[in-house]
Amino acid sequence: MRVSRRALMLGAGAATLGPEIRVSQGDRVRIVVSNQFAEETTVHWHGTRVPNGMDGVPGLTQPPIRRGESFVYEFTPPDAGTFWYHPHADTLQQLGRGLAGGLIVEEREPMLSIATSAGSSKIGDLTTAGI
Repeated sequence: MRVSRRALMLGAGAATLGPEIRVSQGDRVRIVVSNQFAEETTVHWHGTRVPNGMDGVPGLTQPPIRRGESFVYEFTPPDAGTFWYHPHADTLQQLGRGLAGGLIVEEREPMLSIATSAGSSKIGDLTTAGI
């Protein structure tokens, strides 16, 4: 995965959510979170399977990220889908300020392909001819 631009992962007082993170299924993801808030924070990757130490639950799966500290989240998403991330420290306050965003994991190989010119289509493992 190549990053072509820099973006702050979380921001306070912004009218928009955090940035969309788009990766490919099976690619290694490495995200560095630097906390510049007065309060502690973490990032929970909601819906996608990650190693327990990357799950972002302070005091349970990782220590909280204190002001001025950084934490590196590294995982390889096994499943394609649309997920989201959000803080798990002072959750109501931080979510209320828009600290969340989308995590899009694109399929390595598309599951749906249609070849209309050949007269066949394939959906998953089902193949039909002459429809």
